[in-house]
Amino acid sequence: MYSESTVFKNICPKNLENEQALKIKQNLNWNPLVEETKIFNELNINGYNVTAANLNSDDEDDKVCGYQSFGDELVEQNLFDKSASYYCSVIQIAYEQQELGLDIESEWEIEGEWERIRELVQLKLELEAELEAELELGLALDLVLPKIKIFDEFTDYGLVTTTGDGVAEVFGLTDAQVSEFVVFVASPEAITNEVSYGIFYGMVLNLEANDTTKVVIFGDNRNVVQNMMVCRTYSLVSVPTGANMVGRVVDSLGVAIDEFEVINYDKNALSLIEVKAPGILPRQPVTEPLLTGIKSIDSMIPIGKGQRELIIGDRQTGKTSIAIDIIINQKNVPFLADNSLVYCIYVASGQKRSSVVNTVNTLRNEGSMAYTTIVAATASDSAALQFLAPYTGCTLGEFFRDNGFHAVVIYDDLSKQATAYRQMSLLLRRPPTREAYPGDVFYLHSRLLERAAKMSNGFLGGSLTALPIIETLEGDLTAYIPTNVISITDGQIALDKTLINKGIMPAVNVGLSVSRVGSAAQYSGMKQVAGSLKLEIAQFREIEALLSFSDDVDPTSRFILDRGLRLTELLKQPRNRPLPFEMQLLLIYAGINGFLDVLPASEVRLFETFLTGLMYSSIYRPFFNDIDAGIAIDVNVFDAILNEALYCFNTIAK
Repeated sequence: MYSESTVFKNICPKNLENEQALKIKQNLNWNPLVEETKIFNELNINGYNVTAANLNSDDEDDKVCGYQSFGDELVEQNLFDKSASYYCSVIQIAYEQQELGLDIESEWEIEGEWERIRELVQLKLELEAELEAELELGLALDLVLPKIKIFDEFTDYGLVTTTGDGVAEVFGLTDAQVSEFVVFVASPEAITNEVSYGIFYGMVLNLEANDTTKVVIFGDNRNVVQNMMVCRTYSLVSVPTGANMVGRVVDSLGVAIDEFEVINYDKNALSLIEVKAPGILPRQPVTEPLLTGIKSIDSMIPIGKGQRELIIGDRQTGKTSIAIDIIINQKNVPFLADNSLVYCIYVASGQKRSSVVNTVNTLRNEGSMAYTTIVAATASDSAALQFLAPYTGCTLGEFFRDNGFHAVVIYDDLSKQATAYRQMSLLLRRPPTREAYPGDVFYLHSRLLERAAKMSNGFLGGSLTALPIIETLEGDLTAYIPTNVISITDGQIALDKTLINKGIMPAVNVGLSVSRVGSAAQYSGMKQVAGSLKLEIAQFREIEALLSFSDDVDPTSRFILDRGLRLTELLKQPRNRPLPFEMQLLLIYAGINGFLDVLPASEVRLFETFLTGLMYSSIYRPFFNDIDAGIAIDVNVFDAILNEALYCFNTIAK
């Protein structure tokens, strides 16, 4: 698009056959942007006082300055942006070099220059038309194309001087903002080096001295080469939001990467990925539960809508499984009259592509993609996209929150996002601190998680719940990133690898897990049923640990041990099988009140399966329909149902 001859026409006056012009033509590394800076610098040093009256002067110096004014007038009329003054500046520099013998009067007549300026304007329109045609690649950059000016001031575009490891150093862009979206446009040098032509994207992160800007590259940095042009878009990084994003798999820029058609969205309604979190007045206390379908969480570590609950544990401890179960369970929520559907956003940052595909297939098979959006920035993507993905997911969730709906965002995981941010910061030459992380790594997560909120009724009453995931090493919760996120969130669900080795799944460590919202985010029925469950499980785990030293157990401890064994069996749950709330109530009531004590621990799971099938039969189904989660349960009804179920189980099922 930018051949050497085309660019040369833009900058060199007609018939300027001199040493400077020949050098420009012959130098393949010459670029008009650098020459423009040199020209304007010389112009400022010479200090000419340019006025429109100078055009009619008989003095040659004034006449040249008049051409400069002529160009400025064109700029004021929006006929040619800055290129006219740029063009006339070349005339002035050539005139100053008297040894070149340029005849100003004969070669540069005003009437002829009008036609020349029109030609350059037409050239600019053609270049922008070609650019628009190329923007059909990937991201729909027609959203930002009107803001891209190929021939604008040097503060609005620049040149890549060095590039590598996903970071480009750009000369220029001196008026750019931090987090501004920029576009890399292939240059003649890129074509000469046989790099395929295209449009590539990045984000400004460092504004440095000497008119230098550092930009992180979205995608394969091998596509960005030295001397490539970089254009401002005059907008911070934004992504499309809306209901049409539901059910889709998108990348960190909101572009669909699944097998379905392109997402249609309002091109004038993009949402910034970095916004200020809601203040105190727009919020209200977290009191409405977010049902997970996991017995051990809903009963002992309740999560409220608008809460920030951390899921933390080593590799292969079931962190993602808990998150997927929470998404699947939301299709069970409409059984409760006072709940509305919770939209889910799952952010896969730094995950393997195969893991993301498995997650998508699981949600589709369970029918949960109907209310779920997946934002994927896999391990093969650039560090910039992995860093950006959680903010994109949060922005998608804020659309539902701000429109009175409920949403939950799962960040899987923020450890990998912090690692990607560390990589970017080191390449940007930012000073490292503890574990080589940059000094603002805490702010990286706090400004993200603070956007979770339960909005007051005056702000439509929507909510955004944040469930960040953090991976630990050998169960060390005191490492840098884990302690940061623990201090930001409202509680954590700690998973223990030793419990997995014992066959307990989900492997929730009750002693290290906590919800700082607590029973305020539980329905009255669950508070009534599960009030003592956490204490009994904790006592059981303590006595179980003591048994490794002694077999001598007193009757009280034996009772706690026997009850704890059955409760532990009761709280086991297979993956991707969340339990409806009403069924959780009945089972936990049975365990706490001793109905399971008459059964061997090995038969508890079998009884659970029998009871679930019995309660969803046509005889007992009306009982579930009558359960009101907001009021206390009728213990007499529960007792009668469980006694009858135990009788049937012992006499018929066995």
